[in-house]
Amino acid sequence: MAAELSEIDKVRKKRRRKILLGRILLLIALTCAGIGMYALKDEVTTIGITDYIQDMIAGLGSGDGYPLDFAGDQVQGTYQIGSNLAVLTDSNLYIYNESGKEVRSIQHKYSNPVVKISRRRILIYDRGGKKLRVETLARTVGQKEFEYAIYAGDISSRGEIAVATEAQRYLSQMIVYDKMLSEPAKFSWRSADNYITALRFLHDGKGIAAAGVNAREGDLLSTVQMFRFNQKEKVGVQEFVGELIHSIDTTSQGVNIITDRRAVQLSYKGEIKQEYHYKNETLVSFDHNDAGYTALMFGDYRENKNSDLIVLGKDCTKAWEQKISSHADLMNLGRSKICMVVDGELKSYDLSGRAVKRKTLSVEPLAMQTIDSTVYVITPNTIEKIPLN
Repeated sequence: MAAELSEIDKVRKKRRRKILLGRILLLIALTCAGIGMYALKDEVTTIGITDYIQDMIAGLGSGDGYPLDFAGDQVQGTYQIGSNLAVLTDSNLYIYNESGKEVRSIQHKYSNPVVKISRRRILIYDRGGKKLRVETLARTVGQKEFEYAIYAGDISSRGEIAVATEAQRYLSQMIVYDKMLSEPAKFSWRSADNYITALRFLHDGKGIAAAGVNAREGDLLSTVQMFRFNQKEKVGVQEFVGELIHSIDTTSQGVNIITDRRAVQLSYKGEIKQEYHYKNETLVSFDHNDAGYTALMFGDYRENKNSDLIVLGKDCTKAWEQKISSHADLMNLGRSKICMVVDGELKSYDLSGRAVKRKTLSVEPLAMQTIDSTVYVITPNTIEKIPLN
């Protein structure tokens, strides 16, 4: 009997030790979370604590490393989601972590998919279609179908969703939802004068910039209009006569506009703060990063020769220039590095213009994405990870 009680006591002691160890680990985890919560509060606010934890778990684990097999789809774009790589194709959005593990594959079934990223939330909408969806690394947050065709969309740093669509008795309309796509919408506006072509939440998340296009007296007329969600009327407008707006981006400095003739930085009231004119050069590609820099590539695809790379700083003035005695096929601007492909060779620079790395590529790439000190090169068969240190 004594022996039996002794064995029971041993089992109870082991169980108590496991419970104690579990409580200690939980306390350590909560303490670490408390220490890091201030730094992570924006991300947690954007997606919620449950989604944040699920995303962290989804991103864990190791893949087989790079290069990894990738084939069978048409690449529409590449993106950075945290430290993860996202590749949009005509059928799916694939997300991979740093070790090559496929974190998630999202089948969108959209004819003309467009992706917008905000920290760990992903907006995918069908331009010209009527559907959109909001995703995280772990799950689908919500989906919505509209009565009219979608022109443009954006997602804020807090996860709010803006969408521009066709409208009855108007040329277009803009609707802003909370991060759960709840009804009623938190803000809406209709335009009788412009077709909305692009939306971008202001850097502070308290307003939005809308680019539009129409014609006036036989001339193309593009506009950028500024809105604050606590005001019914627009707070500013800037016209671009005879110009086509390619891109709109917002930073702490203002709103950066890329047209076919110049790069312009506007204040949040729509006033021109700075501009860079292309003069006689032809813009062939451009890119923004979340640090406020803009890269402009000039050249002539028809002649397939000299290219000129211009990098604009946060204030929209020229930071540096790199002349290239050949045709640049691809260009991608990361937060701290810029990469391009010239005659089958990868060339990279830091944002001060210092050359960082050159590497001959064995296969012509379809796309690439610069993340920190790494560039991911997507070819018809593989995704390769190249360090830039």
